[in-house]
Amino acid sequence: MTRGRQIVVLDGPGGYGKTTFGEQLLTAAELAAARVRLARATDGPGLLDAIVRACRRAGLSDLASSTEGAPEGAVDRMLAALSQRADPVVLLVDEAQLLTADGMETLVDLAVDLPNRCRLIIAGRRLPNRTYGRPGSTVVIDAAALRFDASDVALLLGIDVGDPLVVDVMRVTDGWPAAVGLAAANRESDPSWSPALASGERKIVESLLDQLLAALTPSQRDALADLARFPLIDNDIVEHIGGHETATTLLEIGLPMQQVGRWSIIPDALREALRLDRTPQPSLTRWIAFRYADAGELAVATSVLASEGQLDTLAELLASRHWSDLEALGLGTVRVLIEMIGDQITGHPQALLNAVWAADRRDHVLKMQWVNQGLTMMEVGPHRRALIAESAIEAARAGDWEATQVLAAQAVDGALADERIVRGRAGIASGMAHAFRSTPTALHSAQVALDEATANLRLAGEPRWEAYALERSAYLVEFKRGAYARSAEQLEAAITMNRTESRDRLTTLTSYAETLAWLGRTEEARAAATEALTIGRRWGDPLAIGFAAWTLAWLAAFQEDAAATHASLKIVDDNPGPWLNQFAGHEFLVDAALMMTLIDDSDGQRRYRDRAIAHDSPNDELLNYLDARLAAIEGDAERAVVLLDALEGTAYADPGLGWQRALVKAVAELRSGHDDRARRYVDEALHATEQLGLPDLPERTEGRLVRMLAPVWPRDSDRAATSSTQLVMLGGFGLRRGAEDCTPSSGNAATLVKLLALRGQMAVEQMIDLMWPEADAATGRSRLRNLLNRVRTQSGDVVERDGESLLLHPDVVVDIHDFEKAAADAFQMDGPRRAGAARLVLAAHSGELLPADAYEDWAAGPRERLKRRFLSLVDIVIDDSFDKGDLDDAVRWLDVAIAAEPLEEARYIRACEALLVQGRRATARSVGERARSMLHDLGLPPSPQLRTVMRSIDAD
Repeated sequence: MTRGRQIVVLDGPGGYGKTTFGEQLLTAAELAAARVRLARATDGPGLLDAIVRACRRAGLSDLASSTEGAPEGAVDRMLAALSQRADPVVLLVDEAQLLTADGMETLVDLAVDLPNRCRLIIAGRRLPNRTYGRPGSTVVIDAAALRFDASDVALLLGIDVGDPLVVDVMRVTDGWPAAVGLAAANRESDPSWSPALASGERKIVESLLDQLLAALTPSQRDALADLARFPLIDNDIVEHIGGHETATTLLEIGLPMQQVGRWSIIPDALREALRLDRTPQPSLTRWIAFRYADAGELAVATSVLASEGQLDTLAELLASRHWSDLEALGLGTVRVLIEMIGDQITGHPQALLNAVWAADRRDHVLKMQWVNQGLTMMEVGPHRRALIAESAIEAARAGDWEATQVLAAQAVDGALADERIVRGRAGIASGMAHAFRSTPTALHSAQVALDEATANLRLAGEPRWEAYALERSAYLVEFKRGAYARSAEQLEAAITMNRTESRDRLTTLTSYAETLAWLGRTEEARAAATEALTIGRRWGDPLAIGFAAWTLAWLAAFQEDAAATHASLKIVDDNPGPWLNQFAGHEFLVDAALMMTLIDDSDGQRRYRDRAIAHDSPNDELLNYLDARLAAIEGDAERAVVLLDALEGTAYADPGLGWQRALVKAVAELRSGHDDRARRYVDEALHATEQLGLPDLPERTEGRLVRMLAPVWPRDSDRAATSSTQLVMLGGFGLRRGAEDCTPSSGNAATLVKLLALRGQMAVEQMIDLMWPEADAATGRSRLRNLLNRVRTQSGDVVERDGESLLLHPDVVVDIHDFEKAAADAFQMDGPRRAGAARLVLAAHSGELLPADAYEDWAAGPRERLKRRFLSLVDIVIDDSFDKGDLDDAVRWLDVAIAAEPLEEARYIRACEALLVQGRRATARSVGERARSMLHDLGLPPSPQLRTVMRSIDAD
């Protein structure tokens, strides 16, 4: 009936086995499964929140993260994330009758555009008679189809279909699955049992239950009635309500129960029959709700309190949680709860403050709505100061710097020393406002404010906010100063604190990639930006995609790679998001026009400039710098100098880019025929980059301007010698000095450089023996001299000779050395930061050592050593993903580890176990078969653990 259908709708009364049938369909699909069970009226945002929580429980991190950001477009982002997954997903939405009209529309929006390989199961009572998906994609199974027939009853009772008892049970139950199940339980405990002649579903169940529960005392029956009011139970809850004896008795009577993880669930039909017309004591409901919350079931806890009308306790519960728990609950759900609590939240202001923090960087409008609500009801105190600090941060993000400083000062006015969060959050806002002005004095004030914010948030135990303060300091202060090495250090620290794949981590990764680009660490920069782009695509997040592609475009433009620049910019345009219509979008368009000047594309620069001028949020100072650059290169050169002079001292004249503005002035003066002025500006620019410790910066990032300035550019050969050279050994082989490819030719020249990079300093005789083992001493030395001259001609002074020793020039930066140092640093870190650091190192890892030299003996040992380092880092990330319950991420990294080392059975087993938990049996079977095949090729039998896992996969 359901074969070939993408959407299955199960529509029937309570007790008709919809949930059980849905679970059977999930199992049969052999796909990753997310189960959503609604407990109260749920609108569209609430449904998305519930789906996100279900995905997190199932370890489907990509889908759980896909709705981060503004609520607009959340459905589209989830659909995009579904389409990007390598493995499809089946989603079960149970109790769908609780969806509001808005919630049902959201469900239909998901169903209509659901990727073809994914499946959706909708279960509920009296569902709307409508089209749920594309024509022909849906099958509706109603009560008539769900009702048991005589053969089903006979099978459950364990008797022949012709037995009179089957007729009796069918007559009494009318095939109602819940009642038939109870009849089967009675029959199993008493073979002489037969149904009483009763009519009506409630009476049937009550009659059957009376027999099933006959052994219970009245107090135990009352305890069971209380238990039936709660959706999840365990032994501790049973004992708390009825004592140890009741818990033991309930286990013995054979009450039909569903087991979901650590919890037991009484089926709905039984719960309705068991519940008495009384409400449990508020203290009992409170105890159970807090127990749910402590066990990670905050959504269930809030649902229980809301259904019992215990709004004050609901506010108390939200106030007692960390704000990240509310974030995980989902803003749609939190919004409904805050509205439900109403004025009673005045007694628990921390609940509203937690909601404000949960909305930070996700929904500006909702956040400020709650901030203003809190400021209205709180006249004084720490909670009011915390809300003012949040107002300051939002003012800073909106670019209202004067308001930011006023609000930040108000927030800390009267704050006690232990109000660390208030001081930290206000410090972030104040630092952002100071940094905007970009003058050396303002940047110093920004650094002081952000350093204090970082310290306060560390003491407050808020690593995510500490990371945000560090990221702001790195990008708004150190980067503007041109202190790129310090900026990179701070960004690395921030990334290691954000060990999960979150929006915070992605924005920090793109900032990190941009900083690395200015440092000349191009491959690392590309790896970081590519990681952010990959995750953004997996989530379907246009902001993450846009920022990552924007950074990749800069990397390509610095290298004057026109095709790659246009390709990256097209990715941004193909993934538009709300940010493109805001200030950041204007900055992107100006940047894109600036990139066109690097790759000498006049049509492109005019096109992006026109778009920047027509933007909804144009910035005159950004446009003035763009116009100054265009005028200097090919327009009115004198106007260029005027525009650049006017920019000095403004917010967009970063001190660290003074050298760049000097170069643009030099071009303008040279075109105006003022060679001496041009030469002075060149000298100013070169002195500035020397002071930054990056003397090769102009050649690496402004190749076109440098070539235009050739008539006045210094001929100092020592300058070229100070330029750092990047040697790539991972994933390939290449040597680059700035934008220049100076890779030595294949053969002995390349081998010489590779050997010195792998072994360090080598004796001349040792090198000759490796290169020409058959040659005599004189011949070998002659060949080596010729080889060194050839390398110098092709690649510059990358190899030095010190007496009878050879070594690489100290300015040659070797990627494997950076990788090993970064890996060692990561291994030394403690706790969650180790996993964050490991992810960062892995992002920069571009492949195995020298793949073209796979069969060279001299590369075998280093290759194995580096592979082991790599796998150790991957295992750290895998363990961290399992600890967080992020099975998607764990499986992804297990695939990486298996690809790198296919002969270790343990990782196949872990992958199979994780896939089974997600319900992805087909994929688990494929991984298990790969393990079997690998062992067979080695002549080894499968281990007992692998055999056990395969039996679980193949179990019916």
